[in-house]
Amino acid sequence: MTEQYLTRRQLAERFGMTEDAIRGLVRRRHLREGVHFHKPTPHILRFRWSACERWLTTRPAPEPEPAQQHLSEEELSEDLKAYAAEVLGRVARP
Repeated sequence: MTEQYLTRRQLAERFGMTEDAIRGLVRRRHLREGVHFHKPTPHILRFRWSACERWLTTRPAPEPEPAQQHLSEEELSEDLKAYAAEVLGRVARP
C-alpha cells in the first residue's frame, strides 16, 4: 500500500482545524519532523496521514479545567476590600 502524504491544508481539513492550528502543532512539536511530516524543501511540509491519524486517535484527552469557585456577594465584597487594601497599601474601611 502506498503511503499518503498531505499538504497542511488537506491535513487541516481532515482534522477539522485551521491551517494555523496545524502550524501551532508543528511549532509546539506535537507533530514531529521525521515521524509525522517531512520537509522536501525548507518551506514545504508533507504530512504522513497514517502517523497523523495515529497521533490524533491516541493522544491523551486534555485535562479538565478546575471548577471555578463562586463567591457570594458578601464574600466577593470582602475579597475586593482586601485586594484594594493590599494594592493601595492602606486599610479598607468596613
